[in-house]
Amino acid sequence: MNKVRPQFIFHLANLGLYGGIDSTLEESVKVNLFGTFNLIDGLEKVGYECFINTGSSSEYGIKTSPMAEDEICQPETNYALTKLAATLYAKSYAKINNKPIVTLRLFSPFGPFDHSSRFIAQAILKMQKGQTVSVRNPNALRDYIFIDDVIDAFTLCIKNYSKLSGEIINIGRGSQISMKYMVELLAKQIGSKTKIIFGKPIKDKNMWQADIRRAKLKLGWTPKTNLAKGVRTTLEWFKQNSHYYGQ
Repeated sequence: MNKVRPQFIFHLANLGLYGGIDSTLEESVKVNLFGTFNLIDGLEKVGYECFINTGSSSEYGIKTSPMAEDEICQPETNYALTKLAATLYAKSYAKINNKPIVTLRLFSPFGPFDHSSRFIAQAILKMQKGQTVSVRNPNALRDYIFIDDVIDAFTLCIKNYSKLSGEIINIGRGSQISMKYMVELLAKQIGSKTKIIFGKPIKDKNMWQADIRRAKLKLGWTPKTNLAKGVRTTLEWFKQNSHYYGQ
């Protein structure tokens, strides 16, 4: 870092929660918390203009209203716990040391090059091969945000870095849909007759939706891609690039 002396650092590395499978606490701490600590520590003597940390909506835990950055977080997995710890460390370090560090707390990004074990990519790949798609809880909610809008948020940090130190900012569409709605939308646009198996619906009043007012205020950011367009663009990419996943 001292040799390269970067002006802007986008910290995207993490040990994720893919396919609903959580990692051990030890593994999660090593990658998500200590990985963030080591990177920030390695930049101590570098006069960077902005460090953009990547957080997760999982940090919030279960809520019954749109998730806002200042509310109490109640993580329920090792992944969420260690992502929250990294977010709080980044925020604390920024304030104590007057460093330009901001955390973008992403909700559910999707689009080209998505990891094959994440829900949308996995469903598309199975539908392309005519394989059965299973959804454990069709009522589960997500705030899906197209990857181009996520990238716009990251690049806006470059333009607004001087006023972002210590900030935590939600990046989502600001609206939620059920997993059932999403998988049926994918099937309809693909034209797939793949069998879809839904588990027993879980009825509750929980929400999984971003409050994006701070993103509008601090970044001048709003999502530009509606869900239908994002899905169409994603499906077209998967259609042309299935070889990327060994198909």
